[in-house]
Amino acid sequence: MATSTWASFTSGESGAYVKITTTELLNKFIDEISSNDAFAKALKGLDVSPLFMHQIQSSEDEEEDLQIHECNAEGSNACLFNDSQLTTVIEKCSNLEVLCIGYGPQIIVAGDLINISGPEAGIDTSNGPACLSEDVLKRVSELSKLEILNLYGCDNLSQDIVAQIGRGCPNLKQLCIDGEGDDEDDDGFEDISDDEEAVEGEEAEDKVAEEEVVEEEEERPWTVEDWKAFQNLEVLSADSVELAVVADLPKLTHVQIYPFAEPDVLKKFIESHADSLRYINVAEEYDYEDADEVSVSHARMPSEIFKCAKLESFNTDVFDYKEARADGFLTKVIESFPNLKHLEIAADVEVASTAQIVASKLTNLETLVWESESVGDEAVETIVKALTNLRNLQLSFSEKLSESTVGLIAEGLKNLEQINVNTITPAGFEVFKNNCPHLSEIGVIQGENLTKEHLANINEKLPNLRSVCVGGEIPEEMLDALMNVVPDVEYNIEGLDESDEE
Repeated sequence: MATSTWASFTSGESGAYVKITTTELLNKFIDEISSNDAFAKALKGLDVSPLFMHQIQSSEDEEEDLQIHECNAEGSNACLFNDSQLTTVIEKCSNLEVLCIGYGPQIIVAGDLINISGPEAGIDTSNGPACLSEDVLKRVSELSKLEILNLYGCDNLSQDIVAQIGRGCPNLKQLCIDGEGDDEDDDGFEDISDDEEAVEGEEAEDKVAEEEVVEEEEERPWTVEDWKAFQNLEVLSADSVELAVVADLPKLTHVQIYPFAEPDVLKKFIESHADSLRYINVAEEYDYEDADEVSVSHARMPSEIFKCAKLESFNTDVFDYKEARADGFLTKVIESFPNLKHLEIAADVEVASTAQIVASKLTNLETLVWESESVGDEAVETIVKALTNLRNLQLSFSEKLSESTVGLIAEGLKNLEQINVNTITPAGFEVFKNNCPHLSEIGVIQGENLTKEHLANINEKLPNLRSVCVGGEIPEEMLDALMNVVPDVEYNIEGLDESDEE
């Protein structure tokens, strides 16, 4: 289950819950379950999502240099988890309770499933086995003991298949789907100069566009009937699913779906789930007039949300604009939700008083997102000294923080897993390495003075590190070195010096 002990697979003695971290180990795992029936039957959990962690490179890179999985390709971009392998898993591991395939919202690690940012936010790093066929995906429904299922990035997962999984897996409590890649990926190649080749390219693009139109026409919307069998579902992450078709599922506690709903549907859902709802990313759309009397579209949660005493996550920016900025609103939020763990604060609220309220009343907070340019050293120091349980701190638009404040964050928040501030120097990075062993994501590291010495013991010091964001001018050799030790590396091409751009 989600709280069970997971181990990286190495052999048939690896335990009941295993993660597959490389294609070599995947092949070894398939051989093991094919020949070792006792091991296969004893397996309770399988996670192959680490295979789909990828490096995010700039659009200037050559296509052959990209590390992103490409279905039906040969060589380094070959399918990472194919029909044959999934079929073997289904046929041999009949007692699985947890199956995680795609790399997106991580259901297994409870803190990573929910993206608490605004209703239009998504997961930056996402990928999955888009090539798995409909015929094999249908067979997932044969795993009747499943309670947790993540099929993120499986492009051929249709509504009918999901409905079949619901019927075949009556005990399913957590489900994550969606996550197909962008159809408009930039291939990084220069424009074709030859007129004839350009024409051929345009014709090919037109053909692809026509095929996409046909595909869109054939795709049907989700219906209530598709979800009727999911009566025990508690957690749902499914970007394309609208609230109206799942609103009657009685046990939902965490909902991350299509981010907008009709006001009456949303209010009814919140009221009917008020005793159990812990997270919801859905809001209604409305217009308000700003200080210049200009109409602005905004997302808001209805006031009925204050009936949900068990709510663990709240975004003050997804509420009535004026009310959320009125005196006493944040205090009302804190008093209404005693179990609050994740808080996102609107960017344009007064900084000093807000920091004081958060620091004095939310000492058990685990996640704080405050994307305000006005947040500086004083506010950050106030928060860090009080909120020692923080695991996720997102201040990416804050003022330039001093070296001492960055050091205070690292030394004061030992349980940090994700940190995003805009001014982490290589020296600051060293402080994080030495004080925050649980870090999985860190940014933005200024690359000007970053050296290979800073990366020498990174895997030893930060064994869970999966994503780094770098900024400023950074030599290509340092980017290569960073990519060799961290799965995901984000950077801005404008930050490279001229020689590297070449």
